[in-house]
Amino acid sequence: MDTLTRGIRWILRRLAVAYFRIEVEGLHHLPRRGGAIIAANHPSLLDGVLLLVVCPRPVRFLVAESLYCHRFLHGLFRLFGAIPVYRTTTHNGEALRAAVEALRDGELIGIFPEGTIAEGGRMHSIKKGVGLLALKTGVPIIPLGIAGSREAYPQNRCVPTPGRIVLSCGRPMRVAVSPEPHIPEDCVQGVLQGIQWQIRQAMQQAERQWEQEVPANHLKRLQVVCSALVVVPLVQLLWLTAPQRRGSVEAVRVV
Repeated sequence: MDTLTRGIRWILRRLAVAYFRIEVEGLHHLPRRGGAIIAANHPSLLDGVLLLVVCPRPVRFLVAESLYCHRFLHGLFRLFGAIPVYRTTTHNGEALRAAVEALRDGELIGIFPEGTIAEGGRMHSIKKGVGLLALKTGVPIIPLGIAGSREAYPQNRCVPTPGRIVLSCGRPMRVAVSPEPHIPEDCVQGVLQGIQWQIRQAMQQAERQWEQEVPANHLKRLQVVCSALVVVPLVQLLWLTAPQRRGSVEAVRVV
C-alpha cells in the first residue's frame, strides 16, 4: 500500500471512528498474510467503508458498476484496487477472474454475497460468486456480521446518524479446491449453504453485542460534532451525485 492510500485510509478511519461508535470483534480470525475472502451481510451502504477502515489489511472490494463509475468515487475505488462488477453477461466473468487472480496473489477480497443491500437488514439468499471464488482458490472464508449500520444509515436517508455499529468476525472456513473447470451447480450450492450459515452466526453475535447497553460518553459527543463538519456535507454531495442514488458496494451477479 503506497503512502497516498495509507493516508486516505487513515483519514477515513479517524472520521468513521469519531462519527460512529464502532466496535469490532474477532479481528484475530483474519489471516495476517495470504489470500482470504471476507463475506459479510449487507444492511447498509456504509458496510464497505466500515470494513475498509477497521480491517488491519488492505481489502479489495467487488463494487457494482454504477457505483464504481461515480464521478467523485471512481478515482478512490481505483486507488484501493476495487474490482468492478458489470451487470452485462458479456463482461460479468471479468470480476470473478480478477478476484481469483487477486486471491491467488495473496490479497484480501471483500464481498457482500447477497448482491444488494438487504431489505429489513435480514439475509435472505446469496449469489453464487462467493462459492465459486472459494472452490476455485481454496482460500479461507471469514464470515462477518454487521449490526447497527442499517439503523445508522437506512436507504431512505441522505446523511447517516452517529449510531453504534458492531462488526463481528467469525472463525474462518475452508472448502477444497474443485478440480473441475466447470464446477457442478450442486457443489456450488452446498458451499453456499455453509457460507450463509456462517455469516448468519456472525450476524447473531454482532446483534447480541449491539443490543447491549453502553454508557454515554461526553467526549464522544464532541467528536461527533467535529467530525460531522466533514462527514455530513461530504455524504450529501455523494448522495446527490450518485448515478442511481443508492448504489451498493457488493458483488452483483458474479457468475
